[in-house]
Amino acid sequence: MNMAEINITITGTAEINKGLRYLNKELQNASEPLLEASNIYYETILTNFKTKGATFGKRWKPISKATIAIKRKLKEEGKAIAFTVPLVRTGQMRDAFTYFLVGKNKSRIVNMMSYSELHQEGIGVPKRVLAAVDNTRVNMVARVFTQWINRLITNYYK
Repeated sequence: MNMAEINITITGTAEINKGLRYLNKELQNASEPLLEASNIYYETILTNFKTKGATFGKRWKPISKATIAIKRKLKEEGKAIAFTVPLVRTGQMRDAFTYFLVGKNKSRIVNMMSYSELHQEGIGVPKRVLAAVDNTRVNMVARVFTQWINRLITNYYK
């Protein structure tokens, strides 16, 4: 009886290991995708002001007639830029959003106005979501990181 013999030879393991070491080194500094994702999220927050909360699926409650009257007077005095739009009196809170890296593997998006949290959480004022982490934003960050990793792999194995 004849026995069939199959030989399998694996080659290229040294190159694969070298590539994995390269990726491991590159993944230690995620500042590029973090800045890109942070910028996209920052722009999303600014869009949320234009859509009055609809961007995050939580449309802001209209402001009261009393608040409109106060803001109209302030606008006449040059102390306001809008009087019917929720959360925009001077534009300072909207403009106080910023983002920055914390080391190589973390970024923060913050609002520098102390009263922004009152609006976000609805403390003493109607709750108006300024920013939120939802599936759309999680998927956006995942896309940015996936594209970054794909670029690293493509650039290495060219």
